[in-house]
Amino acid sequence: MTTLPNPPNICEGDPVTIEANAVGGANYEFFVDGQTQGAPSGVRTLNGVFNNGQQITVAISVSSCTITSDPIS
Repeated sequence: MTTLPNPPNICEGDPVTIEANAVGGANYEFFVDGQTQGAPSGVRTLNGVFNNGQQITVAISVSSCTITSDPIS
């Protein structure tokens, strides 16, 4: 995953864009502190304002295979 700004030297309350690497035919599901941010879809970005210490992960699914990223916090 990448973040904008990059590197992610941001302050609490700053807007952030998190982007998963492109994988052909994949669906992406983002999580903040383990809570889904919407149904899996072809959208590979998450925009938001996050609190200090929150953990963001993405599950990337292709066919019946799914991997989950290490958290960004």
